[in-house]
Amino acid sequence: MRLSVPRAGLATIALLFLAIPPQRPAHAQSRVSPDFEVGYNMEVDYSYYEVRGTTAEEIHRSLNEHGPRTDGRLFFALTGVETSFRFRHVEDGPMCRFDDVGLRAQVMMRLPKWTGRADADESVQDAWDSFLERLMRHEAQHVRIIESGTRKMYNALLDLRAHSCSVLGTQANLKVQEMSQRQARENAQLDDRTGHGALEGAVWPPLRQAP
Repeated sequence: MRLSVPRAGLATIALLFLAIPPQRPAHAQSRVSPDFEVGYNMEVDYSYYEVRGTTAEEIHRSLNEHGPRTDGRLFFALTGVETSFRFRHVEDGPMCRFDDVGLRAQVMMRLPKWTGRADADESVQDAWDSFLERLMRHEAQHVRIIESGTRKMYNALLDLRAHSCSVLGTQANLKVQEMSQRQARENAQLDDRTGHGALEGAVWPPLRQAP
């Protein structure tokens, strides 16, 4: 039996009407879509990958085989976000501002689903329940960071003003990029503090119990 590398992760993708890979600048665009609601909206979608086995060792092998991957790394759980914006420029006296601003944050969380529970010992079942609870608790912290960061982006777009609409668009690009990078740093700091959830008990095999 070997100790697993901590495997709770975050994949962040900013979408402003087109996919922007992580670490690249996000670009704000003026566009109005009739099915895109004005205001701030965030949804969390859950998907699952199958984990098989009845012993801790078998479950561990299945986690490593079927767990989600990003940037060449394997994780036991993964949370990502797609963020979409809409707005239009409005001239307000000598200033330009945004109107009809809409922001949609679509969070995707991928988690393990164990299918061998009925044939496993009670001790393995209990260990799995503790592991999954702590894994989900860690991912929920990423969701809270995403929610806070994207809501701040929405409010920042509402507050922007410039003497020309072209300058306003440039300011919006810079603001979105800055806040996206800040959100990425906060998520990275969370993983550094918690060992990607391992220090919170999100480890498998269950060699130790977190307090």
